[in-house]
Amino acid sequence: MKAFDLDEIQTDAILETRLYRLAKLEIQKIREELEEKRKAARKIEAILKSPEKLWAEIKSELEAVEKEFAEPRRTRISDEDVTEEFTAESFIVKEDAIVLVTRDGWIKRQRTINLASTRMREGDEALALVGGSTTESVILLTNKGSAYNVRINDVPQSTGHGTPVQQLFKFKDGERLVAAVGTDARVMPEFGMPKPELGEEYEEPYPHFLAVTRSGMALRFTLWPHREVSTTRGRMFGKLREGDEFVAVFKVYAEDDVCALTRSGRLLCCTAQEVSLLSGPGLGVVLVKLDDGDEVAGAFPGSVTVEVEKATGGSMKVGSGAVKPTARGGKGAELWKRGAVKKITLPEPTLPDLEASEAAKKQSKKA
Repeated sequence: MKAFDLDEIQTDAILETRLYRLAKLEIQKIREELEEKRKAARKIEAILKSPEKLWAEIKSELEAVEKEFAEPRRTRISDEDVTEEFTAESFIVKEDAIVLVTRDGWIKRQRTINLASTRMREGDEALALVGGSTTESVILLTNKGSAYNVRINDVPQSTGHGTPVQQLFKFKDGERLVAAVGTDARVMPEFGMPKPELGEEYEEPYPHFLAVTRSGMALRFTLWPHREVSTTRGRMFGKLREGDEFVAVFKVYAEDDVCALTRSGRLLCCTAQEVSLLSGPGLGVVLVKLDDGDEVAGAFPGSVTVEVEKATGGSMKVGSGAVKPTARGGKGAELWKRGAVKKITLPEPTLPDLEASEAAKKQSKKA
């Protein structure tokens, strides 16, 4: 404006003209590119519609490859059988990972997980932290008595909330997770030992899993039938009477104590051997006898101390030391006179130390 004594309107007109011309050039380039692609598309359609043109194109491309890469064979042809059996594991990059499973049924895989900072949906909490090689699996146990096995490598990686397990498996109505465990021998010693023969008792030194139902039934079972990856419908580990469900599933050894806490505040603890070890899915035995209207609110290993919140307010710590272990089938000891159990909080799951487990395993082999 200063150099040519132009007013503001004249200056704007000059600038807009230049911008218009530039935009027009870009539009022309786009039109030319579009016309080229249309010509290429018409050519491809003509080739696909004509078998003669299609085979001519294939021949031309093969001849071009032959001309470009024409050189003597580098591999040696032999009648020696060098075939090797490949499995799904052959194509997995073997590395350690941690899988987080939440109580609301979300699952995700990361190299390592810090529960204090990892993302979970509001109101959700960690159910289990499963560690192991990407070639190993996670076994998910539900309140309906089903066990679902997914390879760790197939668990979606995520820095967010993760993936609902219903996207990986076909859950029944009302089905939800109650436990999760890995198959890596570093965290599940059972799979580092020889598999017991059919008909054996699977007793020590094998760890088992104990499942407790809302109606007070309990059973022990081995994870061997659930060792391999399952279909989307899973496999049964226990049976239920109509209207019943499993409220807890956890690992035990034969001499361990197990405890069941009823809604009315009665606690029964007994040794795991009191509960029958089943070779297949079954109903189990009566762990605790319930009064009318009562139910099992939760169950846990005797070595664990849980926090119990009462409906009337307040909370208390409860473990096997709270009562004297007895035989199964009784009503248990009364912890308080009034008020029902509102919530049972188990200890927060800890991060598996795979390196320490590997070192201990090697030391055991040397010994």
